[in-house]
Amino acid sequence: MKSLKRSSSFLIALVLTTVATIALSNLISLRGYGGAFGEGQTYTMTLSAATGTLTANSSDGYKTASYGPIDTALGNPIAFAFTDGMKSTVSNTLGQLKASSGNLYNATPITGIKSITINYASGTNMMLYLGTSANPSGNSSSLATGTAANSSGAYSYFKVACGSKYSTITGIIIQYSCTVGSGGGTGTSSSSDEGSSSDTSGEVGSSQYSLVTSASQLTIGVSYLVVASNSGAYYAAGILSSAYLTSVTIPSPVSNIITLGSESVSTFVLGGTSGAYTLTSAEGQLSSSAAKNVNYSSSGSGTWAITISNPAAAIQNTTSSYGSIQYNSSSPHFTTYTSSLTAISLYKSAAEVQPVALTGVTISKSSLSLSKDSTYTLTASFSPANVYPTPTLNWATENSGIATVSNGVVTGKGEGTTNIVATATQGSTVVSSSCEVTVTLSPNYTVKTMAYDYRDYMDNNYYSNMDSMPTTGTVNLLVIPVQLAGTTMTEATRSRIQKAYFGTEAETGWHSVSSFYNEESNGRLTITGAVAPIYPTSYETTITEAQTTSLVTTATNWYKTNYSVNSGREFDADSDGYIDGVVLIYSAPNNYEGNDNLWAYCYWTAVNENVSSPVANTYFWASYDFMDESANCEIDAHTYIHETGHLMGLDDYYNYDSASTDGAAGGFNMQDFNVGEHDPYSRVALGWIDPIVPTGNTTLTIAPGQAIILSPNDLSSNSPFDEYLILDVYSPMGLNEFDATYEYGGSGSMYPKGPSTTGIRVWHVDARLMKNYPGSGIPTLTTSISPGNDYYHAMSNSTNSSYGSKYSGYRDYRLLHLLQCGGANTYAENGQFAADDIWTAGDAFSMSSYASFFVDSGKLNSGTALPYSFSVTSISGTNVTISISKN
Repeated sequence: MKSLKRSSSFLIALVLTTVATIALSNLISLRGYGGAFGEGQTYTMTLSAATGTLTANSSDGYKTASYGPIDTALGNPIAFAFTDGMKSTVSNTLGQLKASSGNLYNATPITGIKSITINYASGTNMMLYLGTSANPSGNSSSLATGTAANSSGAYSYFKVACGSKYSTITGIIIQYSCTVGSGGGTGTSSSSDEGSSSDTSGEVGSSQYSLVTSASQLTIGVSYLVVASNSGAYYAAGILSSAYLTSVTIPSPVSNIITLGSESVSTFVLGGTSGAYTLTSAEGQLSSSAAKNVNYSSSGSGTWAITISNPAAAIQNTTSSYGSIQYNSSSPHFTTYTSSLTAISLYKSAAEVQPVALTGVTISKSSLSLSKDSTYTLTASFSPANVYPTPTLNWATENSGIATVSNGVVTGKGEGTTNIVATATQGSTVVSSSCEVTVTLSPNYTVKTMAYDYRDYMDNNYYSNMDSMPTTGTVNLLVIPVQLAGTTMTEATRSRIQKAYFGTEAETGWHSVSSFYNEESNGRLTITGAVAPIYPTSYETTITEAQTTSLVTTATNWYKTNYSVNSGREFDADSDGYIDGVVLIYSAPNNYEGNDNLWAYCYWTAVNENVSSPVANTYFWASYDFMDESANCEIDAHTYIHETGHLMGLDDYYNYDSASTDGAAGGFNMQDFNVGEHDPYSRVALGWIDPIVPTGNTTLTIAPGQAIILSPNDLSSNSPFDEYLILDVYSPMGLNEFDATYEYGGSGSMYPKGPSTTGIRVWHVDARLMKNYPGSGIPTLTTSISPGNDYYHAMSNSTNSSYGSKYSGYRDYRLLHLLQCGGANTYAENGQFAADDIWTAGDAFSMSSYASFFVDSGKLNSGTALPYSFSVTSISGTNVTISISKN
């Protein structure tokens, strides 16, 4: 966001009085304006996510809301309003409007609107209305994204209306005219002589940034650009995408001065002290939690040591193992690295940063359960994210006999309930937030980190030369668009593939593969990668599975020869000699002319590894047209997300037996019918959830993304590959929201629509493993994995001999089965997941009450009794409290 310095320019400021901040950019020339303030001027107002959103950040979905008024020196205070505006679940956007009925308009006039440009993502054009009254309905224009509508009259109101698909708005630019200082009441001007300066060579305006050549030039309260140059071009850090800052092309410096136009860069306000500086953008305070990982979530360390060696700037995180901010020119972005990449420089703004008023503080949890002498670290975030100057933050407890707090670290002291209070102070503004802490003397539960995960299982699998994509850390996928002979693959399609895999939620209208898994893994998995140029092949649409497997190797070698900077090692995060995952997107429609190979599937080339030049092994093959399966988003990544689950080793959870209707989860599971989030077993086994394991009577409150395991031996195996019940929270929000709003495949399709109910799901898991099974006789079952042996899931969700358990005696058992509240097993007859299947307040579970769901009537498949029962005591938002009893 550009700042205007009063000492060298006319002061123009918008002060946001509610949840949004709107920037004015390119408002007025900073040089040579002389006495022109009495004349009509043209100004530009930019509404963008870089400086805030206009969406309601609450959980009540579509709503009508008012925002503002927003004070401005160029006219009356401006208020905006939403009708059917959607809560902000999509990052880096202004927000979403509900299909057919959503609109955004200014409720107070903007003097002399001249043109409006709207950037948005939607399958249909939005409508723009201009008028002389609030929420106008006349003078309509159909706008393609980025198109400017020119006003032929002196309109003062506009309305943006949604088409038949919901629209995600990324920015609105409003040009308007205003006469300042003419006595007409439309503006004000400075009466001092500050505006009389003439154009001076070398003067740095507020849209200009000068190169920092010495650490002595670092000034607290001034904003800076993070800049890199490569092959004569210059790039600045932009918005956060996954674990890195995007690369934005900017003008080259002239005499060490960069002049910005409309580039959407991030500027960072310097705070803190020498050796422990802070860098705060409109998105928040920049932090790092690992090498190759920056964020704005206060995860990790947010302080930096800065040294300048003209012109290079070393911005080293104060946790030295996280590295320093550098530029990756081969995969253009900025993030922290411990190795040496392209150095960066700092460019300093001439303008001081205008204060941004503190409006609130939020603690990371609203309630917390602790045992005596245990600790938990709470964090607090300020509202708005770009508040300046940085408030002071103090922590306090209302009863130190129950719990104490120091810098957010809470320690349980004695049984009872108290509040931990975080107080933020900025000048005379004081705001606070509290977290209720309950301390028990005997918690009767543990939070376990599993000793084994899917990488261990796949690395020691029954089949030889198996491999799988890493499930934690940063993983680079190689995505190759393939043009089959006789078909066409366009650059436009290649661009859509890029967005489907690595794009933002604004670009897809839902999720990309990368954004889905980053959210579902609780930030433990970051998927990045490259989309190759289009690869033409001589194979036609009659291509077979064997030819596809051969094509994977050929296309991968082509990419490594022509485009890889490191013999393919950039795609081998675990350095095992295999590329982490190869994705081929072909140019024919799926199942084209009945070719069963033109479908979506995951497989392996089963070749030997090569550490110096990693080879393709795990891959999946899918059509470009899977991106068009949903009419309710611009780019649909459901199928690609499902297949990426297979890259990590997950099975399909639907039944391959065409003679059976017995299903596992009523279809609502990403590895079942491609809709909704993954089940908690998969997320635990992939290393994304550390489950809570009760050891006796206890009361627990859990939220989406957490899981409780009820085990007959309190999971003494410390392994997800065991038999137990696992409980999680189903909510129609988060990753389930899209599929709980729209029925995938359209009305009446085979796919279930997620219910609007929040509550507990109960899953029966039997993930025990066969060890060194020869294919005959009774297998040896185990829950542990050790090198030198091979393992295979003993149970399957398929019931036939082809895909069911390798041991026929286990084909009545299921790897994963969602139990249904009420006791009726409708999934056995192809039933779909519904609200009645969820345990809500007042519902209870015991093994005896739900005996019909178990082959051994009331016992687990192992013949063991499960001594636990539970009841749901309350639901607050997406938090569910359950009381657990041990017999």
